[in-house]
Amino acid sequence: MVCRLLRLIYGLKQASHVWNIQLHEFLIKIGFKRSNAETCLYVNTELGIVIAIWVDDILIASKSEQNIVKVKGQLAGTFRMKDLGQLNHFLGMRVTKSIDGNISINQSMYVRDILVRFGMEDSKAVSTPLATGTRLI
Repeated sequence: MVCRLLRLIYGLKQASHVWNIQLHEFLIKIGFKRSNAETCLYVNTELGIVIAIWVDDILIASKSEQNIVKVKGQLAGTFRMKDLGQLNHFLGMRVTKSIDGNISINQSMYVRDILVRFGMEDSKAVSTPLATGTRLI
């Protein structure tokens, strides 16, 4: 017996590719343009919104909260999604926003996790990894 799937099942090998194609087509339809330099980056200059995609995560950035809400509403109308609120962590980076609006990104937690993973959390820091004056050939 052979069964033909009418929909892709999450977890199948090609499911993420098909989802990415559907998302791409939808974003183009609502006025976004894909970056030539980075295929997971979409920009809508009219709304002043940038969307970054990583696997099945979507980051939406804009100066206008109203435009973000509008785009999230459009996405939620087409895709089943969960709004996780303000960005705190992404790809091993900690993202913080100060009261005056400045955004800071650091990887201190990621570095700490790597040190713990390799049993080096008690290592002493040095200013340079090589002795000063070392010549590399």
